[in-house]
Amino acid sequence: MAYNKPLPTTTVGNMAFWDGLKDHQFKIPHCRDCGAYSWVPYPACKNCQSENIDWDPISGHGEVWTYSIVHRGAGFHQTPYVVAVAKLDVEGPRSVLVLATLTDTNPDDVHIGMPVKIAYDDIPEHDTAMYHLTPA
Repeated sequence: MAYNKPLPTTTVGNMAFWDGLKDHQFKIPHCRDCGAYSWVPYPACKNCQSENIDWDPISGHGEVWTYSIVHRGAGFHQTPYVVAVAKLDVEGPRSVLVLATLTDTNPDDVHIGMPVKIAYDDIPEHDTAMYHLTPA
């Protein structure tokens, strides 16, 4: 079946993230000076403003921090489906929150604190991969 959902726009600033997904690694910016992790690409650390940043793979494990059950979607998913913000397990001065759909579970069973992990969807016809959350 052809992939019919939106595809990412890759840039020099986010290429490490998308390349990581193709290798089934969830990479996020990590400051080499203060140790802070961040979620979104940015040219400097949001904690200390250092530009000494690398993209490091993390486990992708965490827990549901908040969520919403979507009953009228944009047509990309069968409704109802869950959009969740997960607090991922990383060491550092601030939490890393990631937004994604949560699959492989009944929406009525989702709860705050539910253990989740990043899962990968390969899209070979577009030479890319996407991610979603699944129960851990």
